[in-house]
Amino acid sequence: MITTKELQAALIESGLGKGDTVLLQSDLLRIGPIDADVGRGDLLSFYFDTIKAVLGDEGTLCVLTSFEKYAREGVPYDRRQSPSQSGVLSQYVLDQQGSVRSMHPIVSIAALGPQAEEICGGAHFEGFGWDSPWGRLHRRNAKLVSLGYGAVPDGMTFLHYIELLFGVPYQYTKLYDFPVLDDGKVIEGTFTLSVRYLDYEIENDQTALKQELLNRKLATECPIGRSVVYTTDCHSVEQVAGEMFRKDRYMMLKRPPAFRRGEIPFDGQVGQVSQGKDT
Repeated sequence: MITTKELQAALIESGLGKGDTVLLQSDLLRIGPIDADVGRGDLLSFYFDTIKAVLGDEGTLCVLTSFEKYAREGVPYDRRQSPSQSGVLSQYVLDQQGSVRSMHPIVSIAALGPQAEEICGGAHFEGFGWDSPWGRLHRRNAKLVSLGYGAVPDGMTFLHYIELLFGVPYQYTKLYDFPVLDDGKVIEGTFTLSVRYLDYEIENDQTALKQELLNRKLATECPIGRSVVYTTDCHSVEQVAGEMFRKDRYMMLKRPPAFRRGEIPFDGQVGQVSQGKDT
């Protein structure tokens, strides 16, 4: 049974402290039972209260609050009313008084704390762009925490921002025209998102980058229950990802894409063709 003291110790050992700005993604089912009542509210307050106690009143907690029904089913997104589809703890943070949610209809972030408005407020239209919450967290060098994931192939959406930053060749910019609302009021503007091509056997895999961060001691894994607290920071991710992308543009995929000539993104020969070879 995980106690508050054990969770708090793991968070502090992983490098979290008073005043930090933290982007948290979590999968609580991987961690195991806690030393609290079994009701959902008790489970969520156990994690939320402990994390907030470590960050203090001067810290800012951010969570992914994606709404994938917008892209997959064409359901309108309302910044204040659409639920989070990124786990129960993210919805719990979103529901807290004073939380601020960003306006992007698919990859929104909700923040709670003194930096919440700076990170999630205002207009931005590209999901992972420079002026998105992801770019703002990058510039603040926020700490990235995966609770219950570890160095597995998922659990750190910030890496999709990094893919856009370095311009990977297996993604393109997609436009969306379904309504985006703020408490029922339509937000004018064209929303976009950098997304991977659905064909060409493209599958994301973050494992190599996350493991390299551990190898260089730029990330930590602190045991908690059946899982770990994995922690790094935005600048370390940028540094290591940049080095790895220069060696392999496809290092965050399970295998290189099976692009086909004559189709986007590999849309034909470049230069003149001589004896069957490109020149």
